[in-house]
Amino acid sequence: MKEALMKHIGIIILICVILFCVVSVADCGLLFFQISFDNGDLDSGWLTVVHGLGVKAQVVMVYNNYGEAIVPDKIDIISKNTTKIYIETYGVIEATWSVVLLGGK
Repeated sequence: MKEALMKHIGIIILICVILFCVVSVADCGLLFFQISFDNGDLDSGWLTVVHGLGVKAQVVMVYNNYGEAIVPDKIDIISKNTTKIYIETYGVIEATWSVVLLGGK
């Protein structure tokens, strides 16, 4: 019973934190950038994303046209405002994919 109660309390705390951040993203210091791309945007397998987040600490997520997260071959944080993503092993991208970048102040 105690374990179940602790589990529910933990879930409630997590939900409260998420709701607080969603309601007040600026207060959480979370920066967000999303862009769609296709094969024409790649240069020898590299996608250059100019995002303007202004931070070196970034979380980079890439999603294919089915909404599945894929693992890039390589990610280079070029500067606080530019990130390069290498995805050559996925071959020709025949649809629109997306990149989401998150950064913290």
